[in-house]
Amino acid sequence: MNIRLLIGLMLALYAAADGDASPPSLAGRLVWLAAILGALAAWGIVARWYLARKARRGEPLQSLIRWHGRIGGLYSLAWLAAYAALLFLGRWPDVTHALWPTSLRLVDRLLVLLPMLLIVLVATWGSFISIAVLRRALAAQGLPQADSHVRFPAYLLFQIRQQLLILLVPFVLILGSRDVVWLIAGRWIGDLADLAILVSVFAVFIFSPVMLRLIWPTDPLPDGPLRSRLSKVAERSGTGIGEVLVWHTGGFLTNACLAGVIPPFRYVFLTDNLTAQFHPAQVEGIFGHELAHARFRHMPFFLLVALGGTVVVVLLTPLLDAFALLGDLPVVLILVLYWGGFFGVLSRRFERQSDLMGARLVACPGEVDPMACSVHHPDRPRDPDAICPFQAWAFTSALSQIAALNGAAVSAPRWRHGSIAGRIAFVSHHVDRPDEVRRYDRRLRNFKLIFAAGLIVLIALAALAGWQGWIVLE
Repeated sequence: MNIRLLIGLMLALYAAADGDASPPSLAGRLVWLAAILGALAAWGIVARWYLARKARRGEPLQSLIRWHGRIGGLYSLAWLAAYAALLFLGRWPDVTHALWPTSLRLVDRLLVLLPMLLIVLVATWGSFISIAVLRRALAAQGLPQADSHVRFPAYLLFQIRQQLLILLVPFVLILGSRDVVWLIAGRWIGDLADLAILVSVFAVFIFSPVMLRLIWPTDPLPDGPLRSRLSKVAERSGTGIGEVLVWHTGGFLTNACLAGVIPPFRYVFLTDNLTAQFHPAQVEGIFGHELAHARFRHMPFFLLVALGGTVVVVLLTPLLDAFALLGDLPVVLILVLYWGGFFGVLSRRFERQSDLMGARLVACPGEVDPMACSVHHPDRPRDPDAICPFQAWAFTSALSQIAALNGAAVSAPRWRHGSIAGRIAFVSHHVDRPDEVRRYDRRLRNFKLIFAAGLIVLIALAALAGWQGWIVLE
């Protein structure tokens, strides 16, 4: 999921009209929007020229990839900042409210969101023309790429299905359900419409894998040797899944993901590049990594983390009221520290835990041939937490290959996952060190228990504070 799109969506939900009797003119704000779109298009053209110039001068591939990543990251931040400026400085919600005042939350928010959709469209075109330079450089190194003659409409459709619809569909379903209930009964039954939002959020969370299966072009992984091997990996992990799906990307993306918390609606998605071009042992490692997220219940725990962030803000309300002159800035700073700091660190720890399990779920040749592996040799006691050199190779080489095919620098840091180089070094360090693997799992398990206990205490404090009237729970 593109985190910047998610932030943009959250901004669209948060921004509200201030009720000013004299809102900005629509014509003036359309000029703002046109200027933003023109600047983003120009940025894309300059970025393409700069990368092409470096490629012609023989820039090393990893250096070119790093430059592409830096430019792309700044590009994404630029369009997000431009949209935020239009919302809050340009008061776009006041414009839309004056243009079409409505009590339907979905219609109101879609009008607020419309500029972001146009901005993302232009930014996608800018990314398309610059990434073409990188794809040619990767193809020159012998790495298979998508059809070099692909047109922008095909790339745009892929990005819409891959990134945008997985956010927009829940957005429409959740707010739409609220509006339907409000139209039918909300005028007579108080907060029932808002209750519908909670119900639809829960429903979307449970059935999101089905939604992804319909939005993305997918097919069940055909019966054959690979499916048989992955079924055995699932058995070794002790994790139930509903289906393994081939995710058709036309070569634009090489990746895998797991969706769902309930086994019948828990799917593992493997892109077409991954199933067609990788060694079966490499696919086992990536598949095992995704299963580990379910085995260690990372997704449900992230819900507790989200709840914890809300409770922290509620408890700090009296303190934040002392800084009322700063408006929403203190709340924004707290959320940035919580999500950008704490959540990012925790997510990277979870990724590394899944990396270790993904490696040790790979079938080792030593289980069949006693001469193939010293770690899984029949003369040694069987240790399910031991990682052998072959298993480490299968997983780490898959990570490197995924980075290369996606045009990502192995040294580039990532907020939620960390750098590929760091993850490779981490798995390699744990080869034939099962005690350290168990220690890492135990520390994360203890942390989750402590966090859950602390959250219960904080919820109790928030409830007590609301009962005593120290804070107002709304």
